[in-house]
Amino acid sequence: TLRKSLASSSVQVELLTGSLTAARRRECLKKIAAGKVDLVVGTQALLSDKIEFPKLGLVIVDEQHKFGVLQRAKLRVEEHQPHYLVLSATPIPRTIAMTEFGDLDVSVIREKPPGRAPVKSYISQHHELDSWWRFVEGKLKEGRQAFVIAPRVGATESSPADSEPTTKTEEAATAEGVFRELQSDVFQHRNIGLLHGRMSGAEKEAALRAFAEGEFELLVATTVVEVGIDVPNATVMTILDANRLGLSQLHQLRGRVGRGSLPGFACAVASAGCDAEEHERLKAF
Repeated sequence: TLRKSLASSSVQVELLTGSLTAARRRECLKKIAAGKVDLVVGTQALLSDKIEFPKLGLVIVDEQHKFGVLQRAKLRVEEHQPHYLVLSATPIPRTIAMTEFGDLDVSVIREKPPGRAPVKSYISQHHELDSWWRFVEGKLKEGRQAFVIAPRVGATESSPADSEPTTKTEEAATAEGVFRELQSDVFQHRNIGLLHGRMSGAEKEAALRAFAEGEFELLVATTVVEVGIDVPNATVMTILDANRLGLSQLHQLRGRVGRGSLPGFACAVASAGCDAEEHERLKAF
């Protein structure tokens, strides 16, 4: 996105992630150390001791709740003491402590960007899914796109992917299983994509690109899509076994729809073993 926005400028933008080849990584580090890169975007790979920033002036940490305290402090000990901006749509206790006791000025964005439509949220049970799928089909007929989220990748996992610990013994929905089921039954006439953390970087990028370009009408995924996905035409979010996920995850997932002028719809589908406390969390969501 930054490369597209800055295409007509002289700003040099580079990407640094752990999935780069050794040769590409060496080339990128060399350019950074030589001061030939103005803006570096990356994952935790940017926190490596091997990276030399000659004139680091600004550090921006997006989705700061995904980083540990020491990780967030790593780039603040540079010789030049860079300006430091942390962002999060999911306030966490550490953030509150920093605002109260740390050297941190706080800005709160209380409104959505101009032109954003509202998102309606619902709670559903598994036995009501047929009705919900008909609603989803109606939106697909209008030319919209949809997400379907499952807490696990496949049946071989012992616990939900990227979710909070659970004592539930029944099987959670899996992305691979839901993908096969929808592809062979309810949405067999639709183009469906699959995205999860076990896929290679190239496979994930290809799936996201196909969804963003409208090739896939429906994307089945794990919580890997909870951040960084911006597809304004995607207006429907179905979260299966939603009670297995944390409140911040549900919040982030809902943020994937309603990103344009069209209204969004999010449905948290509770599993059969959803207890009273979990149901209260879904009601709060």
